[in-house]
Amino acid sequence: MYRPRTKETRALYEQFLSLLAKHLGDLSLSDLKSAGDEVLAILKTEELNNSARKRECEAITDRMSDESFNQLTVLAS
Repeated sequence: MYRPRTKETRALYEQFLSLLAKHLGDLSLSDLKSAGDEVLAILKTEELNNSARKRECEAITDRMSDESFNQLTVLAS
């Protein structure tokens, strides 16, 4: 499970989870963090191209716009 270590990474992680929550709806914090861990793992997988990453993320979050996907990607990097 990802744990931010600095104030800066904590702020980015909170933005990441906030954006993810918009796509997942009302979840407990622990469920949201678990989904976040899965999405982070997908976004960090170098073997996948962006289209494949987006498909994998949408398997968790349902459909998301390119803009939302790009925001998640930037926040995860």
